[in-house]
This record gives sequence, structure tokens and C-alpha cells, in this order.
Amino acid sequence: MKKMKCYVVRDPDAYEFGVTTVFAKSAAKAKYAVRNHEEMDDDNTFDQWKNFTARRFPAGDKFYKEGVSGLDWENMEHRKVLIEKLSWSCDPNNEYSDEECGCGHCTCRDICPRFGN
Repeated sequence: MKKMKCYVVRDPDAYEFGVTTVFAKSAAKAKYAVRNHEEMDDDNTFDQWKNFTARRFPAGDKFYKEGVSGLDWENMEHRKVLIEKLSWSCDPNNEYSDEECGCGHCTCRDICPRFGN
């Protein structure tokens, strides 16, 4: 039986976010698993979905547990890995205030690209 692996899946045509993580056995299954994910446009046609890209994210593998679909931004341990390895932030364009993003209680503030780290 193949072990579940972490993938970063990106929708190159997404209007806003269009990127998420997912646990799957292969890149093809990762793309399929996120076709209706909240971070992706929910009206993707098959032609759009087949253009999604999935690349391995080995740093996320250790967080796999039965019933968990991908890394959770609200989990500070997961968030730290997403920031350190992928340079993700809650608001990469700095459109929202620290209060709106919850930066005041974030334990990853010292490594977040939002703050020039």
C-alpha cells in the first residue's frame, strides 16, 4: 500500500488563491482531490482542472493523519512549515490590517514574509 504524501496543488487560472496542500498517493490523485477544495475556484471544468499542477512537498509528509486532507493554516505547527518552506503568509499583498489577519496572536510572526522576514 502506497503511503500518503503531501503535495502543493496550484490552479494557474485562479482568480484569487488557487493554491493549497493535500495528502494523496500520487500527483494525479492530488490534483483530483482538490478539484472542489475551498481554496480553488469551485466551478472548474474538466479542461481547467487538468491544468492544475501538483508538486511534492516532503516537509508536509510528517503531518499526515487518517482523515486529514491537507495542511491546516490554523495549526501553528503546519503554518510554520508553510511559511518557512513555501514563503506563504496570510496576506501576501498586505491588504488587510494585522488585526484582520490575526497577526497579534500568531506564533510565526518572526518568520513571516508579511513582516519582511
